[in-house]
Amino acid sequence: MADGELLERIEGHMARGNELMELIREDHALNRHEHTLNRREHELNRREHELNRAAVHSTRDAVRSLAAAVEKQAEASDAMLASLGDMRDSIGDMRDSIQANTRAVLIVLDELRGSGPGPAGAPA
Repeated sequence: MADGELLERIEGHMARGNELMELIREDHALNRHEHTLNRREHELNRREHELNRAAVHSTRDAVRSLAAAVEKQAEASDAMLASLGDMRDSIGDMRDSIQANTRAVLIVLDELRGSGPGPAGAPA
């Protein structure tokens, strides 16, 4: 093989080696970029996880607070219902007393008119 042909073949291999080295550099740059993106993605996922955890805790606290408020409201409602029942009983007693007093006053008025017990003006 002649020196010129040998040099041509070596130059061809060198050119191909240079092409391969350039591809390797590009691949390496892409790998570094991908690694950077993966780190950023990991950081975003970590932050999202922290925010979700905080939101869950906050929601849990709010639900507990709401449940406690509902329980207090239920107790207050029960107390109001019991109080209303007592009032209803008292009003019934008052109604009965008023009716009895009214009957007694009517009897007194009838006696004062001289008609005795019973309706006014009834024959004695």
